[in-house]
Amino acid sequence: MLKARQEDEYDQILRYRINWEDAMRSLDDFKNWCDSVRPNLGDPEFKATWKEMRDAIEKIGIRVIVYRNGHKPRLDVQIGPPQIMSKFRPIVSKSSSAF
Repeated sequence: MLKARQEDEYDQILRYRINWEDAMRSLDDFKNWCDSVRPNLGDPEFKATWKEMRDAIEKIGIRVIVYRNGHKPRLDVQIGPPQIMSKFRPIVSKSSSAF
């Protein structure tokens, strides 16, 4: 029983580490994208793609829904924790007792 609990805790820690590494890679990719776009921001001819703009605002926790002309309201802006935060959920042990 103790071995099974320890194996379960090890699996939880391993999952947390995998999630952490995935989140760090995602943040590094976003930082690299920001670094590549930053020099172009002063250029009026520069236009990021729709996907790039959408990914960028979602990465920081902003979601915008744009409706057709004539719809009231025209936009719905939602702000909350970015999706990446789900990767950092704390590990909660099922039992606090070792025995």
